[in-house]
Amino acid sequence: MSVFFTSDSHFGHKNIVRSLSDWSNKDQCRDFFSIEDMNRVLIEGINRVVAPTDTLYHLGDFNFGGLHNLHTFRRAIRCETVHLILGNHDFKHGSVDPRDVDHQFASVGAYREIVVEGQEIILNHYAQRVWNRQSKGSWHLYGHSHGRLPRLKNFSLDVGVEGQGFFAPFPYSMNSLRAVFQSDSINCEDEHASSENSAPINSN
Repeated sequence: MSVFFTSDSHFGHKNIVRSLSDWSNKDQCRDFFSIEDMNRVLIEGINRVVAPTDTLYHLGDFNFGGLHNLHTFRRAIRCETVHLILGNHDFKHGSVDPRDVDHQFASVGAYREIVVEGQEIILNHYAQRVWNRQSKGSWHLYGHSHGRLPRLKNFSLDVGVEGQGFFAPFPYSMNSLRAVFQSDSINCEDEHASSENSAPINSN
């Protein structure tokens, strides 16, 4: 079983599709002719690399269109274990109550601290400048910014679909994250960096 990470799929979001968007500035739109095309490419990208027995962490802004769309897109993802970190758009459109979708995901919450293959990882929809056990080599994965934040090379990464500044629908594996972080330095601004007070991460 492998673990993967992605964010900001925006399934069903009309305004993020260039040919349909009402936005005056379409520079950040995805180059598709229809919502259906975008949804299909996103689903195919996930299912191509994430097996049914793997684990996928989705770091927010899963879909637009309310509960019906959420059920449709969650069923289309073959991975059986999907954890959802809530983003700013999740459950906002259609006034969906998170309790209605708990059974669709292995967990639903705004923040997670996990350990994967011995690596401590902090998960949030939003980028953090400092995070728990940063000085001890923990990673911070986030979304929301669609690749617009500069990489600080401090073991943090935007794992969203446009996290690297271009559209790429394939979730990150642990190996691909290690490849990104291999040249990073800790560059820690946390005031607790020299202390032993930061709580160890023990969830999974």
